[in-house]
Amino acid sequence: MSHEIPAILQTLGLGTEAKLQTKFNPECVVPPVKLSKAKNVVRNLAYEAPTPADIAHFKDVAGMSTGELCRIYCVDRRKMNSYISQRGYEKGARLPSSIWASALESAELIPRLKLKPKFADIRDEVLRTSQAMPTKHELYLIQGLSGLSIEEISDKTGIELGLLKTNIIRGTIVFDEDNQYVAEKAENQISRISTTVTSLSREQWATLRDTLGVQTPAFVTLPPIIRARTLSANTDPAYSTAKGRDVVPENDSAPELPSIVKELGESSTESEFSEYDFEEDTPYFRTCHSVFEPPEPRELRQIAFWTGFSLRELALIMDISVHDLKFLMSHYAINHRTFNKRTGKEGNPKTKHLSYYQWRRLLEVFNLVEPIKFSILR
Repeated sequence: MSHEIPAILQTLGLGTEAKLQTKFNPECVVPPVKLSKAKNVVRNLAYEAPTPADIAHFKDVAGMSTGELCRIYCVDRRKMNSYISQRGYEKGARLPSSIWASALESAELIPRLKLKPKFADIRDEVLRTSQAMPTKHELYLIQGLSGLSIEEISDKTGIELGLLKTNIIRGTIVFDEDNQYVAEKAENQISRISTTVTSLSREQWATLRDTLGVQTPAFVTLPPIIRARTLSANTDPAYSTAKGRDVVPENDSAPELPSIVKELGESSTESEFSEYDFEEDTPYFRTCHSVFEPPEPRELRQIAFWTGFSLRELALIMDISVHDLKFLMSHYAINHRTFNKRTGKEGNPKTKHLSYYQWRRLLEVFNLVEPIKFSILR
């Protein structure tokens, strides 16, 4: 009950939270996204990005510097300067909503967005036995949850690549003449998804199931095992730019984060891969204190498929375009080469990653990790 008191006071217009909010533009102290009546994530039209004055006020009440905000969310210092300066704001620079929402929630200035996964729409009998053949759409979902590419699955199972490509196909949602969803138990329909049963043999399906670890519904309901370091909030205190490390000014001290040297020394005692925490009302994954490493496209793809939410909804949560999210989930992001149109030269191959603050927001919203917490000066 005690944790509900601030929210009650805020509703009544009493207490410190209400006083703090009066100094913000009211449009920026609302969640950037919300759930529709159909339980889909949609943009909150009442939300507006914070102005430089709003960000400055937040730094004041949180007792932090610009450099600390950069390091906590791993934002380029110059980019952050464009968000907090009037000149940058007038040119269209806006603080990403995934950073602002996380900061407001951490300071308990808005309610925390906490979503439950919808889970992939795969029939239980397909997950439990090789006697039930999957549809092509179900196979598409299974591939996504595995994190493997079709080529990797072909190499591991020995199933012909061409055969897999004709069977791992995303289905389409069926609408009737009144533009309504077709009922799940409509005649000749396995679900609302328009798809067909795969042409794999039972032996091939059994091999694929064993290779990908499809044994029980837990394959769908439990979060995928990914590297523990990708779940860490232990970013380097000297980090304030996406292009390297900056020297920390003496008057710009780092936030109280675990010592990098200490953590590197202890990293050998931690598991390389994430571990589940089955305690009720706690995040799915146990806390990792090793230095953060960005997720690989495979890991991003696994988490995205596990949520069961559409890429449009996930993109809204992370404040990223659907096009960019699709790219970062794909094999095209691995060893990607940029092309300089001015010089006509290709850059060195480099794997593209999701920004830390976007990834962290995704993990927080689905209760996979402990959210960041700020101490507000009352």
